[in-house]
Amino acid sequence: MDLQVHDTYFVLSPSTVFLGMAFSVAIFATTYYVLSTGPGAASWHFWVTALGLAAFWISFYLWGHVLMRHATAPADPRLEVGLGIAFLASGLILLGSLAMFAVNVLMALLARLR
Repeated sequence: MDLQVHDTYFVLSPSTVFLGMAFSVAIFATTYYVLSTGPGAASWHFWVTALGLAAFWISFYLWGHVLMRHATAPADPRLEVGLGIAFLASGLILLGSLAMFAVNVLMALLARLR
């Protein structure tokens, strides 16, 4: 994964991305434990996050495999586009997971104020 800021490229290896995701999941778990949120909200957030992470890594590696194979043999363009869409969809699922986390934390904090 590479990020461009003006004329500078920052390249993130898969291990760095994985560690960042693992760190964010640890933050989610710690926050849910400290705030004592409802088990239903934490369960929904867990499953949405798990689905998003699984879709991200599966599409990431399959897309990379198809694109690398494309250099030596012709590949089906529909497969490349489909895997690219799956990769983007997994990113949207993970963004939805972050929004769900923010709502759950807000609800837990509002419940503590009562």
